[in-house]
Amino acid sequence: MEDDGKPDLGHANHDKIDIGHVYRSFRKSGSRSKVYFHIWDIKPKEASASEISGATNLDIRDVIGALEGDRRKYKKEDSLVGMGIATRREETIHEESFVLYSAKPLKFDIREALADYVKQVSPIRILQFEIEKIIGKIKNPQNKK
Repeated sequence: MEDDGKPDLGHANHDKIDIGHVYRSFRKSGSRSKVYFHIWDIKPKEASASEISGATNLDIRDVIGALEGDRRKYKKEDSLVGMGIATRREETIHEESFVLYSAKPLKFDIREALADYVKQVSPIRILQFEIEKIIGKIKNPQNKK
């Protein structure tokens, strides 16, 4: 957190969450954002991957991939646990093990932080798009649309 009460938009490190990384990760995977906002809505409760799957209508493999990564479709570093915005806890009851997930308590509202991030980067993206469009016209003069 910065002194102004807004999240540090820098890299994840201890309590800091890299909002840019979270934003890109959510843009890459609708399943990841759907899983996150489900566990955010039920916090402080925890839920198993199976419960999350049922509540979000996502396949259990997509839920686990979104939460932890699966070395196939979902990268571990882009997973909710990997980015530090969700927690994983193993519980054993009557010799049966369960894995429970929850949204990590943050000192800021992640939705507001994502909205602020979009406001900050949108002008940069528009400028980048315009520059790429101009470069494209220079490289391909016949495509002057």
